[in-house]
This record gives sequence, C-alpha cells and structure tokens, in this order.
Amino acid sequence: MTEPGCHPLRSYVFVKTEAGQTASVAERLSALDVCQCAVLKVDRVIGDFDIIAQLETPDIDRLAGAITDGILELPGVVKVVASWCLDLAATP
Repeated sequence: MTEPGCHPLRSYVFVKTEAGQTASVAERLSALDVCQCAVLKVDRVIGDFDIIAQLETPDIDRLAGAITDGILELPGVVKVVASWCLDLAATP
C-alpha cells in the first residue's frame, strides 16, 4: 500500500456486500494493495451501503483500476460506487 497524502486524487468508495460478509470485506479492503492506491480509512456503516472507504490514488485511471482490479474482486462484494473529491487542498 502507498503512503497516505502522496496522491492528488482522494475518493470515497461505497461498497455493498453480501449478507454476513461486511467484516471480512472491510478487513481485506483495509489491506488492499493495488494500482498505487492508499487506503486511508475503512468504516462499516448502516444504510444503502455496508462500507465507506476513503482512498487516495495518483489519478482517475488508477482509481478505476483499484475498483475493478481490487475492490470488485474481493469475495463478498456486490456493488461499488465511487465519488472523488474535487478540491483535495480544502480537506484537512
């Protein structure tokens, strides 16, 4: 995994999991090592999605790779939606 703070693109990734798989998906997602992706935070949540993760990547192509080649390949993942931050400098 790459170090946090060294990439210009920060995104929030919303993950829907199969029933009973949220904890194991969250654990695997925390250790994700693909496409120069830095996983900053992984939270299990209640709502339309089961997990919200904050990621940093060098660019949008690497974010897409992290989703398609990493997150969607994790056992138990049903759906992924990503939103990227428009102004990284404005975040603390």
